[in-house]
Amino acid sequence: MADTTIRPLAPGPERAFAATVDGRVVAVGGWNRLPESVCAEVSLVLHDTAAENLAATLVREIAVDAARAGIRRFVNESGPDDAPVRRVLRSAGFETATVYQQGVLRTSFAIG
Repeated sequence: MADTTIRPLAPGPERAFAATVDGRVVAVGGWNRLPESVCAEVSLVLHDTAAENLAATLVREIAVDAARAGIRRFVNESGPDDAPVRRVLRSAGFETATVYQQGVLRTSFAIG
């Protein structure tokens, strides 16, 4: 059985977390509050697309952390080739809405 963990990387106003399997980082994600808002940008980098289930857990942990800081909504901007990231956001259990504009996909969803 693999040893999986999710741990914080950066304290403070910008928060980052890593998901590891047997000590190897498979995904990194975090959130950054948008100016004067209850919204934050959520980011996710998958180092191993085979770990999408763990990455979905990572996104849920990030949402819990952000909600504690008063964040109510996440937005994520990605390119058309970032389908795995959008898939992880959906598989984390959030009801997402995605809009395509000028080559950028903007996905948003409520977290609390």
